[in-house]
Amino acid sequence: MTTSPVKFTAPAPDFCRAVQNAALFASPDKTMPILGVVHLRLVDGFMVAEATDRYATCQDMIRETEGDPGGLLLVARNAARTCKALEKITRPLDRVEVTWEPGPPGPMGVPGPTCAKVTHHGRIAGDTEADIDVYDFGGLREPRRAGGTPPGVEPARVA
Repeated sequence: MTTSPVKFTAPAPDFCRAVQNAALFASPDKTMPILGVVHLRLVDGFMVAEATDRYATCQDMIRETEGDPGGLLLVARNAARTCKALEKITRPLDRVEVTWEPGPPGPMGVPGPTCAKVTHHGRIAGDTEADIDVYDFGGLREPRRAGGTPPGVEPARVA
């Protein structure tokens, strides 16, 4: 899990395919939310999207990437839904650019819940932007959209 800003580009069809494939293997179990993520990292110059539910795992490689995902943890069900929508407008030579800035510190000093911005650079459809939730590694709650905790709900406190 990274705490520094992330920016990378990848071929849109490969990125969408890899994230959706990995998301199939992410655990839907809400009691262990760390298993409900797609982990993006570099291995030997290739980006790898990986996920597991403790019993099975998926690792899908993405070629021709520029930049380093830095161990970004994307919430699997949100990432799969966003990639499925982007896939409908994606052509073979299109690229996606993913950027993420750490939010203000949450519990235990770890960046709070934020969203990674995905910009689809399409040759026909033009530029399209979408958000994917990034896993809040330091909190004990479900990741939320940028904007923080809903009114009236106390954030988790660590004693």
